[in-house]
Amino acid sequence: MNKALGLDKVFLDFDVAKRKSYEDRARAAQGVIEGAQKT
Repeated sequence: MNKALGLDKVFLDFDVAKRKSYEDRARAAQGVIEGAQKT
């Protein structure tokens, strides 16, 4: 099932910019770093 969905290589094929953006949002949500936008 994982192979059919492509989950077996999800961490091998990733966009560096998208990954950094995701990590920045996750850290901002946790309060680790200050986010670009505060609501």
